[in-house]
Amino acid sequence: MANQQYQQIKKETTPLWFDGCPILLEAHALYRDTNAGCYIAQLKWKNISPKIIDDVMVEVEGIDSFRKPTQRVTFQYTDINAEYGDEFGDRNAITIQEKKIVEFNVFIKAISFTDGSIWQNDHEKKFEALPKEHPISISDELQQQYIRDLEKHGLSEKASTYKPQEYGDLWQCGCGSWQPKGMACVSCKASSIDKFLGLDDSSALAQHLADYKKALEEEAQQKEKEAREKAEQDRIKAERIKKEKEEKAFKQRKIAFIAIIAVVAIAIIAVVVTQVILPKSNYDNGIRLAAMQKWDEAVQAFEDANGYSDSATKILATRYAEGESKRVSQDWDGAIAAFEQAADYSDAPIQIKETYYQAAAYYYSSQQYDKAYSTYAQIKEYKDVSNLLQNDSKLIEAATAAKKAAHDEMISKLRTIGGTVEFGRYEQDGDSSNGTEPIEWIVLDVKDDAAFLVSSTALFYAHYQPDLKISSNWGNSDLRKNLNQNFYNQAFTEEEQGAILTATVDNSYKQGYKGGFSGGEDTKDKVFILSFQEVLTYFPTEYSRCCLPSTTARNSRGKYFNNYGKHEGSPYCIWWTRSPGVTEFDSCSEVMSFNQDGTYFEYTGVNFENAVRPAIYIDLTSDNL
Repeated sequence: MANQQYQQIKKETTPLWFDGCPILLEAHALYRDTNAGCYIAQLKWKNISPKIIDDVMVEVEGIDSFRKPTQRVTFQYTDINAEYGDEFGDRNAITIQEKKIVEFNVFIKAISFTDGSIWQNDHEKKFEALPKEHPISISDELQQQYIRDLEKHGLSEKASTYKPQEYGDLWQCGCGSWQPKGMACVSCKASSIDKFLGLDDSSALAQHLADYKKALEEEAQQKEKEAREKAEQDRIKAERIKKEKEEKAFKQRKIAFIAIIAVVAIAIIAVVVTQVILPKSNYDNGIRLAAMQKWDEAVQAFEDANGYSDSATKILATRYAEGESKRVSQDWDGAIAAFEQAADYSDAPIQIKETYYQAAAYYYSSQQYDKAYSTYAQIKEYKDVSNLLQNDSKLIEAATAAKKAAHDEMISKLRTIGGTVEFGRYEQDGDSSNGTEPIEWIVLDVKDDAAFLVSSTALFYAHYQPDLKISSNWGNSDLRKNLNQNFYNQAFTEEEQGAILTATVDNSYKQGYKGGFSGGEDTKDKVFILSFQEVLTYFPTEYSRCCLPSTTARNSRGKYFNNYGKHEGSPYCIWWTRSPGVTEFDSCSEVMSFNQDGTYFEYTGVNFENAVRPAIYIDLTSDNL
């Protein structure tokens, strides 16, 4: 409880237990909620039973300042599914409605297991403090030897901290963990206290240390002897190799003089062949193939000429000629593709528009008015196209039909739950020079002529709230302002904005993690992000929650994209929800998010930069679609 609302009254970390109890009370704390005027008990339990725990029922009894017990509060932990060694309870708050208490007692009433059996505390046994740990007190050298001896017996370094001890039916491992006799330590995997017997004896450790040092010294001496022997062998070998090289070099110098002359002659011939003869042959072949209108073969021949003469220009000229030829034969698509490959050769860009123009005129004369309209629409500013589109009745009729078909197709897609639809535009491909790209949305739900959408990919990275001192509920978050101002105006035209509904966004605790906190008052938003519960509802599997960022979003992170944690290198991103985080009764500076593998973070600092998936509601009755 980090904020001022919760005042810590007492915190105890000494484990508590009583004979026969299947669980340990590892720690407990008492807080006062200064706003609500009540007290909150927080308990951390550990399952030390081999059975899997399903539910636990406890009673909490407050103790007032006169050390008298108050009325008991019953609390039940449900659907725990805690296996042996698992901890639970520290995320649950038990409310005690009393004016003033200074501590509390805990009573275990019953425990149910997943196998159907039930344990009950019929005699209401009370918890007792387990003995304190006894640290291993030896010198640093002996401590290191103790660790080596533990490892020889299959024990980890973690088990070297304390002296193992027994209490009732429990034993404490050297790592400090308590567990039943006959059960292995969950933390360091030690099977029993017998594994430690005699290992911390100082005399034995001193002898083992002396043996270890002696072995190291003998090993060093042996390595030194081997190094001297190898050095002598290397010296003898080096002298022999040197002599052989000198004899061989003398012979090679005689041969090299003759070889150099031959190599120079061959090199001159090779240069002439590869730089002149072959390139010219390919160049001439390209001209011949172009004349035969074998366009692709001609281009390949000019490319094989490797820059001979003006072969690079000939490649563009061949594609230009191909465009002219295919236009004459009314192969409109082929002609446009050829002119596009001609790049900026001659007036190729103008010829692309001219081909569209001629193709549209052909479709119009063939009474294919829909194709004529869609083709003219590619070159609205060319020649008299703008006038034709505005005044020709056939083209106007085709345009109306095309708009209606597009509208009907849009409505059909918006009514298909689980499908995708394009709406709005935003920079996504990492190349701002080619303009923005259409935004793809997933249709999550359709109700009352309103389609609920979320972006298929994360469109950008942003802080939820850069200032940790400001309460981070959704209503006053920096991210909400960003989405409803900058993003809203950049991604949607005025016409598209007319189709976006103003949504009442539910920020109640029901939208957050189970037992979590409210995200503040409900808000009125054009654009927002999903809550934790909305993500679980519409993306029920971890795989479905894996989200790719757009190329632009990924590039904005540079070397910092997924450069940390167990998911380093993953192509997926961490993305925000609007629900508060679930920490030790502190949600003011943390928000829940989803990991690269679809699992969730119970708390993420609001000043982090995570990916953003905008969500909107579309009015299916709007004429702006």
